Parts: sequence; structure tokens; C-alpha cells
Amino acid sequence: MTLFTTVACQEVTTLTKQGHGIFTYYFLKGLTGEAKNADGAVTPRGLYNYLQSKVQDTANLQNREQPPSWRS
Repeated sequence: MTLFTTVACQEVTTLTKQGHGIFTYYFLKGLTGEAKNADGAVTPRGLYNYLQSKVQDTANLQNREQPPSWRS
């Protein structure tokens, strides 16, 4: 089992055009292929690395911090 999390109460960020929060938006994009490795697989580590850069960069544009985390 792998658990991905993000957002403390002061870290709420949204993407209104996409209809999701930042984490959910990039989590879904990563699962559907944007986080694929060289073998074409989405692994927990690869998904985390993808989320870490995308979520943080997008949150920073809103002057927020939103670090994702994961446990396997």
C-alpha cells in the first residue's frame, strides 16, 4: 500500500479552471501517464517525484507552500 498526502490547513490551493485542487489535478495527470518512467510504468517513486515538482511549482505561483509526501 502506498499513501500520498498533501495540505495542512494553511496550505489549501486550488486550480479553479481545472475543477480540482493542485494536488488532485497533478495526481490524476501523473496516474494517467505524465509520471511514466523510461519503461512506460508509473511507479510510486516516479509519481512522487512528478508531484513534488509540479505541485510545489504551481503552489508557489499562488504564494503558497504545498509539499506532497508519500509512504510505502
